[in-house]
Amino acid sequence: MKSTKKGEVVNYNLLGLDELAEFISKTYHNYLKELIFSLEVHLGTLLKIDTIKDPAITSIRNCVQELKILLEQHVSRGENILFPFISKLTKNNKNPNIEPDIFSGHLIKKIKMEHAKISEIQNKIRKLSHNYSPPANSSAALKLCYAQLFNLEQDIHKHIFVEENILFPKLLDFEKKKIRTLKNNTNEKL
Repeated sequence: MKSTKKGEVVNYNLLGLDELAEFISKTYHNYLKELIFSLEVHLGTLLKIDTIKDPAITSIRNCVQELKILLEQHVSRGENILFPFISKLTKNNKNPNIEPDIFSGHLIKKIKMEHAKISEIQNKIRKLSHNYSPPANSSAALKLCYAQLFNLEQDIHKHIFVEENILFPKLLDFEKKKIRTLKNNTNEKL
């Protein structure tokens, strides 16, 4: 797998399906886990310190907790179902023993629904935080928290974009080609 340095441009079209899945896991999933944990710690501290300066902290924290649950489910679905499926599909090219057109189509639909829910919660956080603008005279901790919330939103947008616009179409295209090949091989044997 290609290592990515901060700011390095990755041409997703050059990555195979399995490489793309690994890239998403290493680049987005691991970062999301770390950032959500950090946000929870900061928000817990802010509840004790800055709720007077920003009463929205409690609501933001509730949204982050809801987002954490959704992201954990989403990451788990990717790491434990989608990516192993992609690996099996790309490695076992002759006879996958699966019904890929049914399986991935259903899975992709579920993941897109998760994306929609995640985006909904992010929109709530954006509104509650006034577009990530902390109130005047905010503490450094509150400013850091708002910056992390903004970074989380940006990272999730990129993550969703890569999955929906690159990974899923590549997966569906790969499966269509595989099904055609399997049908042609079956017809040749008859």
